[in-house]
Amino acid sequence: MSALLAPERHRGSRPPLKVVRGRRQRAGRLPFLLLLTLVLAAGMAGLLLLNTQLQSQAMEVRDAERRATDLSNQQARLEGEVELARSTPELARKASALGLRPNLHTVYLVLPDGTIVGEPNAVEGDELPSSVIKTPEQIEQERRAEEARKADEARKAEEARIAEEQRLEAERRHAEQNPPAPEGEQPAPEGEQPAPEGEQPAPEGEQPAPEGEPHPEQQPVDNGGQ
Repeated sequence: MSALLAPERHRGSRPPLKVVRGRRQRAGRLPFLLLLTLVLAAGMAGLLLLNTQLQSQAMEVRDAERRATDLSNQQARLEGEVELARSTPELARKASALGLRPNLHTVYLVLPDGTIVGEPNAVEGDELPSSVIKTPEQIEQERRAEEARKADEARKAEEARIAEEQRLEAERRHAEQNPPAPEGEQPAPEGEQPAPEGEQPAPEGEQPAPEGEPHPEQQPVDNGGQ
């Protein structure tokens, strides 16, 4: 077996060498999917948190609006009460409750000399009955007094009715115990005795004949002439 000799290359004409890069290796899909899942989960959690925060703030806003409405209504009610307390009828009612009465005798004080024009007179309180405004307590007292008066009148009327019934019952019993005399017969006056049977009472205006004397209307009978 013989060896062949290779041709000898010329060293002076060799081409330049270049670095050849290897192929890029593709990354796996699992890390990318995990990263994408984490991003989506974080986004959903952020949206949920934001939605919850917005709902909480909306509830706070509604509560604040409700409180503002209540305070506005309370302010309006208090302003109405103040206006009512400052009104003329309310001032008159409170003055009447304190016992104050309008004075028709007006007196004027002239300043700065201090002279008094008019004559001050005390009031009785009944000059202007329409100006007296009664309190609920006074109205209740008057109502109770009126009810007591009506009850007393009803009691007196009932007592009078019972007394009248008792009087009528007593008269009826007296009439039953003492029946009236028949027609044509008059009861004998008190203190006189009734005439015996068979004797007629003497007419009015005639005196009874004395004993032993015949009555003028009686004629003597002659027994010897028979």
